[in-house]
Amino acid sequence: MKIENLFPTALFQHKVSPSIADYVEEIFLQNYNKLQQTPTLKTDFFNDKKSISLNEISPLMEEIDKCLEYYCSQIQIFIPKIFNYWIQDYSENEFHELHNHGRCELSLVYWIRSNKKAGYFKIHNPSPHNKIFYHEDKSIYTSNFILIPPTKGGLIIFPSFLDHEALPSEKGCIRTTLAINYQ
Repeated sequence: MKIENLFPTALFQHKVSPSIADYVEEIFLQNYNKLQQTPTLKTDFFNDKKSISLNEISPLMEEIDKCLEYYCSQIQIFIPKIFNYWIQDYSENEFHELHNHGRCELSLVYWIRSNKKAGYFKIHNPSPHNKIFYHEDKSIYTSNFILIPPTKGGLIIFPSFLDHEALPSEKGCIRTTLAINYQ
């Protein structure tokens, strides 16, 4: 008897050095007032001029480039180019509803700042099997989602087609993300 993992999905996780994380947080705090309040969070997604230029955070971008190169080499794909990016900041009860970035190849989330009251990042299993049949959520084959706690300096890279969401944060939360799409 044999079970094979037919179509695994690669999720990359990394934590940058504290010096890079502190540097990026300081740049963000200097530009915090450039974010626009929406009904569910503060963001510069809709702004032509971003609150932070990627050149301003070049030490982080160099680290991200290394991570992206490693991820792409491991799953054997060409390294895509940045399509777009934005910053999002969440306060108490703020969230980002279930969505995906399907037209892109890869997505990256970097936590500029965070505390333990920040809502989890939730990635949903793309298998339709999990939506059709009842089962206990006990294995890699039957799990409906994974929860990733936001951590300052942490980053993840994942295929853009994966449905994901930012769960509501608690009172006193600190949670700011840089999101990047690659195509």
